Amino acid sequence: MNPTKSSGQAESTISVDELLERRSTLEGWLARIDDCSTEVDEKIADRVRSDYESRLDATLEQLRSYADSLQNDLQEARERLTEAESHAASCAETLQEAGLRYRIGEIGDEEWETRRAPLDQAVREADDARLAARQEVTRLTAVVEDIGNAPAPAEVPASELPWLTPS
Repeated sequence: MNPTKSSGQAESTISVDELLERRSTLEGWLARIDDCSTEVDEKIADRVRSDYESRLDATLEQLRSYADSLQNDLQEARERLTEAESHAASCAETLQEAGLRYRIGEIGDEEWETRRAPLDQAVREADDARLAARQEVTRLTAVVEDIGNAPAPAEVPASELPWLTPS
């Protein structure tokens, strides 16, 4: 899976990461309009503000369209993490068991040297897979929470929109 695309979305659609970046950019621009409003005609500032608000609304709507797919992706990532943790534990146990059998003399030096390298490699690979799965769960959790915290355009309180607050 492409980490910036939800599995349920076509490759031609914009990625969630790009939408989150766009949202952040638009929110920043909206916040800075008032700083520049004394330098331009009020109707120009209002027109630009209206443009940014429309673009932000569209971006928020696009983000919300990913919510179900991202929830599914997150659930799948959590399942992969559980499997990766189980596999990593199993590999570590196999290595420890072989090491114990070597130390107590059941396995000779030659056999231990033959078995140890592949067991060490399996542990490293399992740990890498576990780390990658954990990072994906963390990333998807943050994206899902971020989208979940994206208010619908009508839900933004006027007090949070300084340009709507009477002066």
